Amino acid sequence: MAPIYLISPQNSSSSKLRSLVMYKEWQEDYKHHRHRFPSSTKGLFYYHRSEPEISSSIRFRICDNPSPAWFSAGDDLLLPATDYGERHPWNIPLSSIASARMYGAFEECLLRENLVGTQLLNIIKGFNLGSPQRQPLYALDQPFVCDLSSPMTWITFLTSKNVVRETNFRFFSDVKLRTKIYSGECQFISSSLV
Repeated sequence: MAPIYLISPQNSSSSKLRSLVMYKEWQEDYKHHRHRFPSSTKGLFYYHRSEPEISSSIRFRICDNPSPAWFSAGDDLLLPATDYGERHPWNIPLSSIASARMYGAFEECLLRENLVGTQLLNIIKGFNLGSPQRQPLYALDQPFVCDLSSPMTWITFLTSKNVVRETNFRFFSDVKLRTKIYSGECQFISSSLV
């Protein structure tokens, strides 16, 4: 299990500094949709350090009592299930925290508590990612959740040395029929097929 680092946005040096936190957004039939956070959600934000570090994120731990003493008794907040029942932890990628002003309180907190170095944040900022990214991929063979009924899937590949911005992939959907096939976990693999 990765080390757990609790963060405290309420201790921000600027009382006006806030972060906008959303649960789930998606587009379907050219309409923008949002899931609300599950009712009575309470708990703790924490920094989930991953390898490579650029793939780290903020997660939310649901706890009956939102105090550090109850952290180990809680569970991570999960996103809604895909069509095949896969559940993944809700998170805000470090790349989004470094790139979007709306996550300024989280960035300030991570720096203040020495959980992330300014060098890594500056590398990410140097990529000029702009608005918050969909969950980026950090390795070509990294599994990712994909709605295969969508006419296009946009993927950003990100390492500490380079970024390939939102590359467009067309998988299995028929734009004319707008038929929902399924969503699920995908992965790129190398193949000897030509």
